[in-house]
Amino acid sequence: MNPSRQRLSTHVATFAVAALAVAAIGWRAWYAVQFSQLLDCDNCLVAPTVLNEAQPFLALLCLAWAAGRWLTRAAIAVRATIVAVLCLSWADIATQRAFATRLGWHEIRKFWAEAGNLFDFARILTPSLHHALLAALGAVIVLLVLGRYLTAGNTRIPGPIAALCAGALAAGTLASGADTHQYYVRGSLTTFWQTPTRHTPYPATWQPPHRDGSTIGTTCHPPQQPLGLDQVVLVIVESLSNYQSQGFGGIHDWTPQLDHWARRGWRFTQFLANGKTTEDGLYALLTGRNPIPAPGLDTIYAQPLDTAATLPSLLARHGYHTAFLTTGDLAFMHKGDWLRRVGFGEIEGHDAPFYDGQPRYHFSAAKDDALYDRALEWMAQRPQGKYLLTLETVSSHQPFLDPESGRISAEGAFRYTDAALGRFIGQLQATGFLEKGLLLIVSDHRAMVPATAHEKARLGPRHLSRIPFVLLGKGMPQGQTEEARTYSQQDLLPSLASMLIGQAPCTPAWQGLFTPGYQKPAACIASSRAPQPDSIFLQCPGQEDQEVLLNAHNTRYRPGSQGSAAYLDLIHAQRIPAASH
Repeated sequence: MNPSRQRLSTHVATFAVAALAVAAIGWRAWYAVQFSQLLDCDNCLVAPTVLNEAQPFLALLCLAWAAGRWLTRAAIAVRATIVAVLCLSWADIATQRAFATRLGWHEIRKFWAEAGNLFDFARILTPSLHHALLAALGAVIVLLVLGRYLTAGNTRIPGPIAALCAGALAAGTLASGADTHQYYVRGSLTTFWQTPTRHTPYPATWQPPHRDGSTIGTTCHPPQQPLGLDQVVLVIVESLSNYQSQGFGGIHDWTPQLDHWARRGWRFTQFLANGKTTEDGLYALLTGRNPIPAPGLDTIYAQPLDTAATLPSLLARHGYHTAFLTTGDLAFMHKGDWLRRVGFGEIEGHDAPFYDGQPRYHFSAAKDDALYDRALEWMAQRPQGKYLLTLETVSSHQPFLDPESGRISAEGAFRYTDAALGRFIGQLQATGFLEKGLLLIVSDHRAMVPATAHEKARLGPRHLSRIPFVLLGKGMPQGQTEEARTYSQQDLLPSLASMLIGQAPCTPAWQGLFTPGYQKPAACIASSRAPQPDSIFLQCPGQEDQEVLLNAHNTRYRPGSQGSAAYLDLIHAQRIPAASH
């Protein structure tokens, strides 16, 4: 290549890399505007976000200027570092956009073994040859630009530009100190390398003042007469959220079938998810414990567990056959192994023969209709006898592919999920199941998408945890019965135990109990929220929510929050046994 063309290609590649860096900073600024609206703080997060994201690029630009003048042999190393930081920044943006979470090395370690499912996501996001070719072309262009930038000749940056960048770097360093909302404003590079405080280990010899959390007390509930419910179906609907439902106070009308059937049963409009992921939801629903992980655990499934006290094990001891059916891949996060640990007698996933020959989507799953058809077949084989049948849907998981239209659309995916659920409930009614059995419909967690100011205004400060919960069937309240008091997923186990076998449990302060004849909400409910993974929120009736910062023995209430130290003991009591296991 002649010198003039070489210089031109070098300048073009350098300009393109600079444009990608500016675009990344701009995209993060746009997210900061959205989150500022949720916090009602008049774009308070924008400036620190831009400064924190720009600092590594400004520092590297200063190094590139120095390399261009005195350290020519280091120039390629500087350019390689710029490319690495740029790729990391865009990977963080993609992760935040898709899953409402930031990209850290802990997340990469957690999902490293799940590459197959990530390829499924990529396949869904490029549903046609046309899209695949465009994506491949874009990737090739970016790789060529980055490759040319890496191999470019030494380009000297004009002194005034370098001085301006150095000044901006210094000003940003002085201005971007500690911030109350570090999770939002942290730069991508810092987010990637910084160890989340929830993973900070406890000192080996440290013990909380009250290791068993006994200072908070327990509530012992009166015994209830069993309702004679031999057949129970628990449907856990992926990412179902209040904001999607008019019947649960939401901003959308995507779930008309759910709303229709909820009006005919017992509808919990203030029901909260205790966690932010499917793992968290299953853990809370099936163990009755809060999904607060021990330090260093990649998944709550690894938490040590009293397997005799889980819902499947408890009901199995009272003659119930317990089964878990899903169309998803049970190898994902070792879910199948965990379900066996919690005591399910029968477990089926995507590889069940029933789904042979059916179209597959993310997690190698057939669509929800196939799961419900399999459930109806399973139930028809057991017209008598006692069972707990748990169904876990997949179709409404991100990236929100509507299996009917083949389009990526959150509205389309949830409308399909709702229609499939409605058909299933109608078939249960036609077979007479609702006259003799119990159907429970609940979500695993709020959808992993950023909230809007409209959602927060409609649903209140707990909007990031609010999910639908409905009970239909024998002995349940019917006809516009709304339960407006606050309950959570971990209340399900003691409540079902009371309704099915008449057990009179004693529950900790953050666990409630509900039956048709008796309701006792928890004193406070603990939950985690996707935008603040290092925090636990205590939600107590009639009080503002209190935020607890997880940081081993330094776990504390966020400045400005005031709560009982007894709840900190309860958090420690759950985390320390697992940490020292």
